[in-house]
Amino acid sequence: MSVYTEDEAKTMWCPFARVPFGNGAVNGNRGFEGHSSQKESLCIGSACMAWRWKHSGGDHNAIGEPTSLVLPHGYCGLAGKP
Repeated sequence: MSVYTEDEAKTMWCPFARVPFGNGAVNGNRGFEGHSSQKESLCIGSACMAWRWKHSGGDHNAIGEPTSLVLPHGYCGLAGKP
């Protein structure tokens, strides 16, 4: 596992995402019978409760978000620590 900028993470598929197909009776996170769910199944970065910021020892605000000018990096907390 690696750490990513939030923009990099948002290009990656999330195995926990679920998207309704057809009449909504079937949910999944991959294409099904011609339906594409790729966009809806991508990581949502810090909007996800599992997102964790990698602390590099710099300044952070009260909820742990980096406040420095250096591009912050993070990772999916459900996948364990990097």
